[in-house]
Amino acid sequence: MFSQLPSLNNLKAFAAAAHFRSFKQAAAALHVTPTAISHQIKQLEQFLNVQLFERQVRQVVLTAQGQKLAATTERIFSELSSTLTELSKPATQVTLSCCTSFATLWLAPRLADFQQRFPDIDVQILASDSLLDFRDVAQLDLALRYGSAKPTVATSATQKQSHAQQAVETQAMSERASTDTSTEASIEVSTQSSPKPEQPEILLTHETISCYQATNRRAQAGDQQLFVTQWRDSSALANLPWQQHVDGLGFTIRSFEQEQYTLQAALAGQGVALLSNVLADAVVQQGWLNKVDALPAFTGYSYWLRVNPQSAHRYRVQALVHWLTAEFAALSA
Repeated sequence: MFSQLPSLNNLKAFAAAAHFRSFKQAAAALHVTPTAISHQIKQLEQFLNVQLFERQVRQVVLTAQGQKLAATTERIFSELSSTLTELSKPATQVTLSCCTSFATLWLAPRLADFQQRFPDIDVQILASDSLLDFRDVAQLDLALRYGSAKPTVATSATQKQSHAQQAVETQAMSERASTDTSTEASIEVSTQSSPKPEQPEILLTHETISCYQATNRRAQAGDQQLFVTQWRDSSALANLPWQQHVDGLGFTIRSFEQEQYTLQAALAGQGVALLSNVLADAVVQQGWLNKVDALPAFTGYSYWLRVNPQSAHRYRVQALVHWLTAEFAALSA
């Protein structure tokens, strides 16, 4: 069997080139030169006696044989990467990807509650404003997404019906975690509570954008600053159309690229800030900011949770999924 297989390095080079549809990007991913990628793929084509890519002027295109091999290498390397990560990853570690503002303003203030409930589960946070994919980051278990809701996302009504059951399951798992976490098998839960394959994305909430100010400051029409979040690069996600809601109110507009800076300006008493109810919740609960009900509010984007199908059955992943959905349910109540 093994004598019939080509070089593993050649297969890696092909899989990367097929994934990126580019020899240059494949070379960067594998830390080699584009020439090396081209030579390795040529060797693979000679070994198989088939053409895998059509070399065009500014791009490479997979042939029918190349597409067939690419589907297999993508699956095999993904499974291999997941297995190697699982073997080297601590049995109680769960990794969550989210944007920087969410990690700072929502997750960090609440994470102590999860750690108190599940002291044997180690939550690793990958905070980045770049989109991380399960295929590219093998150790990633969960990804919290922000943007427009997708048709594949579970409906919020369905989720609300399941929150009570999830809370019961979470409590039961919490008790189990404190008494039986010695092996990987001991931290798996029944498939009945696992995320369903047909629901890879779990809708958490739709945010509301409102005006907030420091609790010791009163809104003054016509002579105050309004702080907003405005991304310089909006190619991946468009900026919310906040202008149509505040035009004509006499505000001097000041903008930041990160919502935590917008919130900090409001905390400092410098003016009113347009903030998501999700990200403002922790400081509102502390009594540091309050919502200005007399000023406009509008619907923003949605938050949903993606679960890596390779680790969806793990107890530690289930525990964090249930805790997150329960926390968002309390926020939406």
